[in-house]
Amino acid sequence: TSDNWITTGTKGAILESRDQGRTWQKATTQGQENDYFLSIVQDKKSGNVIIAGPPGTILLAKPNDTQWRARLALGDANQGYFHRVVSNDKGTIIAIAGPGQTHYSHDAGESWNTANIDNSKQLFAAIYDQYHQQFVAVGQEGIIQLSPDGKQWTIINSGVTHSLQTIYATKNTLWAAGDKGVLIQSTDGGKSWQDTNTGSHATILALFETLDNSLLATGTQGYIARRDTQKQWQQIHAPTHASLRMPGQDEDTGFIYIPGKNGEIIYSKDDGLNWNLLPPITRG
Repeated sequence: TSDNWITTGTKGAILESRDQGRTWQKATTQGQENDYFLSIVQDKKSGNVIIAGPPGTILLAKPNDTQWRARLALGDANQGYFHRVVSNDKGTIIAIAGPGQTHYSHDAGESWNTANIDNSKQLFAAIYDQYHQQFVAVGQEGIIQLSPDGKQWTIINSGVTHSLQTIYATKNTLWAAGDKGVLIQSTDGGKSWQDTNTGSHATILALFETLDNSLLATGTQGYIARRDTQKQWQQIHAPTHASLRMPGQDEDTGFIYIPGKNGEIIYSKDDGLNWNLLPPITRG
């Protein structure tokens, strides 16, 4: 948030920093030792910050409040293994589950209800697609589900059977990707999907649009693919074989950074065409 950096993890850990990451303190929390907080979001309308994860735990902190309070505690990971919590910045928040039951809140995370969603397959990722004013969730065996309000969801035929690990929205296109190099796109708000041949069997873990409107796909075995403004995909050499997660870009310098599984950080100065390895800081 504007005045607080927050990081979460295993054993109910929540750390906070009021000096832009230089020092960290344990937060006062109602979380438990067996909580594993996987995702965090701030609802812009209310300022509330919401944290979620297995075994079905959701915590909330209001603006200027130092206490994290439990808003849901299912106590069963098979009922609420919350992979991702997503806000539309208007008070509606979803906590997608895989396995378990997806939950939604219409009051900025204060109260939660089970969504009317097909939970026969696990959901691994979700976003709020601002261009079409809808939530999109993806997961096991190519499942895609859409919802305008987080409560009522519609199953969409993706045309693929491999599990989808990530979903991303650009101005004109929805993208979903996952296992065995599967990459699909939709130009009609997720109603229909077309397959894109990546030429790779690496699992794609993240999609990211650069400031110059190129699209990057990153994943296992040091996989990087780049789609330029001419809509051509090219596999890019990476200086690591580690799994690569979500890229981030410095708006001032234009440098793009990607973290790897073994603590590597790679960076690009030229919109993702060439990559270098930062001197190692950690192997975590």
